[in-house]
Amino acid sequence: MPNMINQIIEIDRIAQKCLDDANKIREQYLNELKEKTAQTNKALNEKTQNRIEKVLLTETAFAEEQKAKIKNENDAIIKQLLDIYTQKHEKLEQDIFNNVISI
Repeated sequence: MPNMINQIIEIDRIAQKCLDDANKIREQYLNELKEKTAQTNKALNEKTQNRIEKVLLTETAFAEEQKAKIKNENDAIIKQLLDIYTQKHEKLEQDIFNNVISI
C-alpha cells in the first residue's frame, strides 16, 4: 500500500511538472504573440503612413497642376478681353457717346 501511495505521489508530481512546463510554454507563446503583434502593428502603421504621405504628395501635385491650369485659363481669358477692348474700345466709346447724345 505505501508503495502504491508513493507511485500516486510520483504520478502527481510528474503531472504537476507537465502542467508547469505547459504553462511556461504557454507564457512563451503568449509573449511571442504579443511581440509579433506589436511588430505587425508597427509595420502596418509605417506602411499606412507611407501610403498616406504618397497620396498626399500625389494629391498636392495634382492640385497644384489644376491651380496652374486654372490660372493659365484665366490669364488667357483676361488677355482675350483686353485684346477685344484694345481693338474695339474706340468704337464702343463712340457708340455709347452717340447713344447718350441721341437721348
